Amino acid sequence: MRGRGRIVAKEDFIVCGIGVCASVFRTFDPSLRVSAMVRDGAHVAVGTVLLELSGRCRSILTAERVALNFLSLLSAVATKTQAYVARVRPFRVKIMDTRKTLPGLRELQKYAVRIGGGYNHRMRLDEMILIKDNHLAVAAPRLKGATVSGLLRMAARATHGRVQVEIEVKDLSECASALREGPILSCLII
Repeated sequence: MRGRGRIVAKEDFIVCGIGVCASVFRTFDPSLRVSAMVRDGAHVAVGTVLLELSGRCRSILTAERVALNFLSLLSAVATKTQAYVARVRPFRVKIMDTRKTLPGLRELQKYAVRIGGGYNHRMRLDEMILIKDNHLAVAAPRLKGATVSGLLRMAARATHGRVQVEIEVKDLSECASALREGPILSCLII
């Protein structure tokens, strides 16, 4: 049997992953005709046709769930990111992601953050030094009361200033202390 199908928005959201969705159908059955009706980054309303396809019904129905899973996940990430970006627009801050992504989907999820107007923090651990509260807790007893600014100085010396150093702080006081160390860091308040 041959047939036609559409993917239609069931709510308002920001589209992300329409190309991935189309690729799933084409990969499963290259004879399927797939037409994306919107682009990533588009704000769509309920009822908007996102994708049209035609070909073997069995192929369409078999690939449908995987294609929708990608489209749903990536659109959700982009939509939620955009909501956060909109909330902080009056301030001089950026919404950034983490490396905490689903296994095998880091590139796609980070792409979705960008589509939503956010920024990618880092892809791998070795791209920068990130000092966290547990590092300070471990270092304090061994380094006779290590401080936020002390750990930043140690990291900067160890890398000869060639690697970006960031630190998570628990309050504005720790942030102020870290900022006094100069341009070697971006301050993350959690």
